[in-house]
Amino acid sequence: MVEPFRRGDARVVRLPFNKGISYGRWAEKLPSEDHALVAVLGTPTPYIPGRDD
Repeated sequence: MVEPFRRGDARVVRLPFNKGISYGRWAEKLPSEDHALVAVLGTPTPYIPGRDD
């Protein structure tokens, strides 16, 4: 991916025939792709072999 990494707020208007229109605005700039993923997905859970949670 290429900088700047951004997070935004978006809405989707559903249309007939499996179509849609999205609109929104950028909310903030983030320093890296990792920061952007954590902002969207939440706190990452570390992978611990042998653990099921």
